[in-house]
Amino acid sequence: MGCGREVLIGVRYCGGCNPSYDRTEAVEALAREIGFKPVRYDNPGIVALLVVCGCPTSCPLEKDERGTSCPTFVMRGEEDVAEARNWLAALLRGP
Repeated sequence: MGCGREVLIGVRYCGGCNPSYDRTEAVEALAREIGFKPVRYDNPGIVALLVVCGCPTSCPLEKDERGTSCPTFVMRGEEDVAEARNWLAALLRGP
């Protein structure tokens, strides 16, 4: 995906009222490992959306201001990081 262009993945964080893991570090680690640029979820150039919740409550899912139709993955806790890694890698690898 991208022919040398930077791949933009939109990131939407929860408010952080009860995080069970370091959400920012998780996203930064995924970006380093897989090779994408995390940007705000409302950036018009994103190819996918990563919703990063600090706990199972998943508050950001209550209100989707963007109305996105791009591929979306929801991380609800540290246990979802490995699955997010696989999802992003497959997405960026393409068909």
